[in-house]
Amino acid sequence: MEKLTERFSCQLVIKVDKQCSDKKIEKALASIEQYRGDAPVLIAAQENGSEVYIRSKKYSVRPDFALLNTLKELLGESAAFLRPLTKKESSL
Repeated sequence: MEKLTERFSCQLVIKVDKQCSDKKIEKALASIEQYRGDAPVLIAAQENGSEVYIRSKKYSVRPDFALLNTLKELLGESAAFLRPLTKKESSL
């Protein structure tokens, strides 16, 4: 995965919903701490029927299969994934 993320800029998306407990979110953020890097982290949440993305100013990661698996175990199979950066997002 390291070679893949070096070749293609990506970001980590973490989806949270109303049923997601604070404890699960805290565990997810703690696991992110172990994989500090350059890839941005986006938090996705539902707001008035639309999905809203919030880019974290505090967290950035080194994408890794172990991190993705940990987040999926904590938050659900579709709650963590990598998404390519657009040119606009790359310049932020």
